[in-house]
Amino acid sequence: MARHRTVSAIPARTTAATWQAIAELVACTLARSSGLDSDQVRAELAQVKPAAVALIAGGYTNRESLTLRAGPLYLKITTCSGTDALKNLEDENANPVPGADTATDWTLHLPCPDGHADLLAEVLAGLEHVTTDKPPAETESIRANSLSPVIDLTRLDPARRS
Repeated sequence: MARHRTVSAIPARTTAATWQAIAELVACTLARSSGLDSDQVRAELAQVKPAAVALIAGGYTNRESLTLRAGPLYLKITTCSGTDALKNLEDENANPVPGADTATDWTLHLPCPDGHADLLAEVLAGLEHVTTDKPPAETESIRANSLSPVIDLTRLDPARRS
């Protein structure tokens, strides 16, 4: 399921505070899944901070989204700056995004603008769940997750047991 969130950046927040807001949104969203380790998620997101702050400061996340894939969830996160950031701050939704409850794995795709490949490669080296690879098309992600087994809820009805 496709979702989108916009997080206010400068001047509403510093670049570090903007990344903290994004990391918290991702961590809280993934915390809803019993199949994921919240401590591991937060630790990996903390390691991404130097690269993320550079992307936010350069305005790249205003134009290109960070994309979180977790189970059926396909979440695009962008930032906004200037007067848009001040306007957005009032209505910003920092609540966990529904859809990752059944996730057993996750990937956060970061944009990789020209001139930043070396920095991103250095910061992301050894991280299992964060990449600069382009995310698959939204329809590919949905199709892959639709192959999951379906639970027949009528079979769980005690009245149907013999």
